Amino acid sequence: MNGHPLFCDCAACLNGAALPDRSAVDHQRGGTERDQADGIVTAVALRTRVPEAEILGRSRRHPIIQARHEVWRRMRDELKWSYPMIGKRFGVDHTTVMSALGAKGKREVAA
Repeated sequence: MNGHPLFCDCAACLNGAALPDRSAVDHQRGGTERDQADGIVTAVALRTRVPEAEILGRSRRHPIIQARHEVWRRMRDELKWSYPMIGKRFGVDHTTVMSALGAKGKREVAA
């Protein structure tokens, strides 16, 4: 178990080292979910010019909040992460994530 993708060409893999059971799935999805989440943070940081540390931090400045919420939306849409998973990653309650993304409960008030 070396944690390399299924089609890795490093010396250990070429010599027949055992691959972890999830490596084929991770390779097909483009890496682990953690890697994909980090990629989303990096992409948003580059696009918005907000440092990754600020996106992952606690700042409440408007441009940083907008970038953070974009990351949360992409994690929800692209990775299918639950609100509690996103909240745990950012150190906030899941209801904070729900509120930021405009999630509606099962019951909606009739207009």
